[in-house]
Amino acid sequence: FRGQCERVGAGFWMEELPYLQGTGRIVVGDRVRLSGKPTVAFGRSGPTPPELVLGDDTFVGHGCGFFVARSVRVGRHCLLAAGVQVYD
Repeated sequence: FRGQCERVGAGFWMEELPYLQGTGRIVVGDRVRLSGKPTVAFGRSGPTPPELVLGDDTFVGHGCGFFVARSVRVGRHCLLAAGVQVYD
């Protein structure tokens, strides 16, 4: 997972390795927590690689999924409860 991240902020915490599908740009802010086993799936619908950005102090619950064609940006201080699915 870290090998595909462009940046991983200080205090990053990950419970289990996320499911990754495809390739894209991942930026993880400071003190981000990934609980359980999230999914990150990248598609391609533009000239630039798709990107996922997780802002500082964000918590991602178990079973959450990010399905990114172009860009998904989660702001700072966000709480995504278990099972939330985010599509762009």
